[in-house]
Amino acid sequence: SARGVVSQSIAPTEEFARNPDGVVSEKDCRAALEKTVRDLYFFDAIALSRTQLGDTIGANMILLGFAWQRGWLPVSLDAIEQAISLNGAAIKMNLKAFSLGRLVAYDPAWLSAVRQTVDDRRPSEYRVPARLSEWMTLHEGRLIDYQGKSLVVRYRAKVSRIAARSRDIGLDETIAITAARSYFKLLAHKDEFEVARLLGKDEFIEGISRQFEGRVSIHFHLAGGGVARKGKEVPPAKQEFKSWILPVLRLLGKSRWARNTWLDPWRSTAERKLAASLLSRFEADLDRIGQSLSLENADAMQQLAAIPEKRIRGYGHIRERNAAMAVREREQILDSL
Repeated sequence: SARGVVSQSIAPTEEFARNPDGVVSEKDCRAALEKTVRDLYFFDAIALSRTQLGDTIGANMILLGFAWQRGWLPVSLDAIEQAISLNGAAIKMNLKAFSLGRLVAYDPAWLSAVRQTVDDRRPSEYRVPARLSEWMTLHEGRLIDYQGKSLVVRYRAKVSRIAARSRDIGLDETIAITAARSYFKLLAHKDEFEVARLLGKDEFIEGISRQFEGRVSIHFHLAGGGVARKGKEVPPAKQEFKSWILPVLRLLGKSRWARNTWLDPWRSTAERKLAASLLSRFEADLDRIGQSLSLENADAMQQLAAIPEKRIRGYGHIRERNAAMAVREREQILDSL
């Protein structure tokens, strides 16, 4: 029978892989489902999981509990709870998530009562900034973690100039926000130091440990930086490291002050050179926007500012391929200008 349960947060991962610039319309998805699905319910399981469980990972289990309570699964409660226990991953959290889903199905009024609480408790890191000042505050804090205040000075000077130019000619903050997002992405390139810093953070390790019962053994699969396995694989295959590498990652993360100095063993790699050239080229584009932005060329300038965020993706050979496409697109925009 045509029955289903749907979370408000829709993630068509296969389509995003084929078309990373694709836009999903929740309104269109709902309309299509309403034509074919008889018992249809919408609620934000991700937000509910985040506020009630402290982690979004429980969203799918909440949906499973909802479906079971509605009578859509021909499996007994004991069988489901036994399967969760046998799986051994975050047993208490998954059982609670399953019960939350059952509660939503049994008492919709309860969900309405907590919805305001869900909105009020949404962490700031999950809110998408609306204004340029909010984006700049977010980016500047992360740039300090990445390298220090020197990058903040560069970032603030160029973004503020575009914002001022936009105001002078009567435009809103759209181009400045796009420029800020793209510039931050290139300034805080995830090189070896940054990957080590993020993987070695206590919060990251503790977050993994909370998801499983008992002793947790963490393995890292790394490529780049000279650790990829050499052989016939194209691209080179990742290499597995056990938890002994954690102290190495933490030491490397704390050594990020050496980035791009003579003490940096990766300063001359092809990927670092690519990152530097992309950054230098985009800083020239930021200066061009800040100096020459007008009502007549605003659309082209918006496209120019968006290139890094939209096109510079991936790592290694994937990043190189995308960067080449980005350079060609940039040249076409500059020709039109």
